[in-house]
Amino acid sequence: MKQKKRWILFLQCFCILLLPFSGKAQKAIITEIKEMHPLKKVINIFPVIQIPGNKKVSFLINQKLREEALYLDSTGFKKSIFEVAWFRDDNNNPYWEYDDFEYEVFSNTARFLNLSILFSGGKHGQSQTLYFLFDTKTGEDILFNRILTKQGQEWLAAKMVALQKKRIQQFLPELKDSIQMAGTIHGTDSSYKEDFQREYEMYERCLTSSLPSYITDPDALDYFEIYLKDNFLNVKGCACAGNWHQMRFDDLSDATLKLPVKEIERFLTEKGRRLIFGDGRISIN
Repeated sequence: MKQKKRWILFLQCFCILLLPFSGKAQKAIITEIKEMHPLKKVINIFPVIQIPGNKKVSFLINQKLREEALYLDSTGFKKSIFEVAWFRDDNNNPYWEYDDFEYEVFSNTARFLNLSILFSGGKHGQSQTLYFLFDTKTGEDILFNRILTKQGQEWLAAKMVALQKKRIQQFLPELKDSIQMAGTIHGTDSSYKEDFQREYEMYERCLTSSLPSYITDPDALDYFEIYLKDNFLNVKGCACAGNWHQMRFDDLSDATLKLPVKEIERFLTEKGRRLIFGDGRISIN
């Protein structure tokens, strides 16, 4: 009896030791590097990703983030992780470039990590947002055109174009009225009317030329911002151009779609299905 109890106790201890390795895959652990910008005296923040029990995948993910957003090899910095992004020497004319780093995590599951990193600055004060979809088993940054079939990509592009066309067509009558009113209100001053007229022509060109080009472009998804959040596929893009007249409050630069993942399920590749639903699962209940 005593020997049996010893064996039971041994097995219990052994199972406890195995728990970290035999349990379900875990979500990524996200910590932050926070550093003070040397000139602006503001805190810049950058994410650090840890995949529990997998140092290699953790390294690959962090390396990709740093190379893309900080222009930095993971082992290439000396004092500050931001040192390369903050500093440039352009023909012996050094200047501070990118700062104001922010990040947003859209989805963090046992299978994938989807996040964005935004930064701004540079000589012209531009801003940029980078989107990442990591397979947390391999560390691979997966492009969305590998998740959707060719038919799915065409369907998504067509859906975006249809949405943007609808928005513009609803707006054009109002803009046409503005053209007529500008001539009446401002009399001989034709500059107002010309501004509205150019804007109207710009949106007409968008309807007849720019938007249809998305349908025929095999790389259309490269122009969209796409991320997964709360079981929705969020898609933003399909821009035509900025509004010509600065006084107008409307903004037709981007259309935005929020699609339930179940709606795109039929367009998922095998890789996309495994990534979103998990091994052995073929649909959302």
